[in-house]
Amino acid sequence: MNMKTYAFVMPWKESDAQNFVQELHRELANNPGHCLFERHVTLIGRNTTMDCFLFTIDDNLDENKFADVHLTFGAEKDPQWPNTQLYKTFEEFCAARMNLDAADFDDDPG
Repeated sequence: MNMKTYAFVMPWKESDAQNFVQELHRELANNPGHCLFERHVTLIGRNTTMDCFLFTIDDNLDENKFADVHLTFGAEKDPQWPNTQLYKTFEEFCAARMNLDAADFDDDPG
């Protein structure tokens, strides 16, 4: 299990809910072309406004260590789904995704 603490900002928050790891594995079970197929991952965070989840990639198969995944909650066979963006560092994820989501979240009048 990943014991490092990450600094999330809303709408992202820390999460280790195993049901979402199980859902990812279910979605990838028949999708060998997907970049996370048969990779070992750990959930560390989620976006509270959509079905996006941040996983650490816990193997050393390549330089990417973080995966931002939009779960579909359906069985997938197209390698494009679930939509996944890979990042080398948490800081790269923050700059490319989390900080933008936070700015939109702060600007939301609702």
